[in-house]
Amino acid sequence: MLVFDHVTQRFGSTEALSDVSLRLEAAVVGLVGVNGAGKSTLMKLAVGQIAPTKGSVAIDGTDPFSRLGRLGYCPQEADLPAHFTCSEFLTYLGWLRKVPKRSRATQAKEALRSVDLESRANDRIAHLSGGMRRRLLIAQALMGEPNWVLLDEPTTGLDPEQRASIRSLLSGLSVNCNILVSSHIIEDVAVLADHVVFLYDGRVCHEEPSQRGRDAASLERLFLEAIMQQRRVAT
Repeated sequence: MLVFDHVTQRFGSTEALSDVSLRLEAAVVGLVGVNGAGKSTLMKLAVGQIAPTKGSVAIDGTDPFSRLGRLGYCPQEADLPAHFTCSEFLTYLGWLRKVPKRSRATQAKEALRSVDLESRANDRIAHLSGGMRRRLLIAQALMGEPNWVLLDEPTTGLDPEQRASIRSLLSGLSVNCNILVSSHIIEDVAVLADHVVFLYDGRVCHEEPSQRGRDAASLERLFLEAIMQQRRVAT
């Protein structure tokens, strides 16, 4: 279970998150919000990149800095080492995450297979397309066999065919781990999520169980209604 307990996060005078409390345990949780809603901040708190100004974050009862092997993280953007091959990159990350040496190559191969890049194992990252690099970012999040995989806007910048491919990939991955995926693209969350959380202006304005493949238009209406309600509360 991934738990945010009355979390507030400030950066100077800016409050990015305000008193956020969540208990997440669904196979796929969709985190929805417009740009600047606080989605990326919530992700960084979950993986221990930053510590909350107030409150606490835990996964299966552990603190943010004891989560090695429990959480995999795919940021919205990352500089990948262009001169590495895909296999070299994942094997190196396996070493960083303290995957036993005897298991690193096997895990790297399995991660590449999971994202349909096994045939590109020996290709240098510089030669990959944008969609392939996005899949490689997801693959690196799988190293260490985490209980949770967190993906920050994984379909941003992809064309419709690539987005559909990523959605299919994430649906398959959820068989073996829990997934928290953030997006401002309602369609992606509607297809994937077993539970949805709406963020607006750093606050949770709505959450509920969902059903994969639900109508995107109805989810969008619910999101807009939740935003309007939050605005009324704030005024």
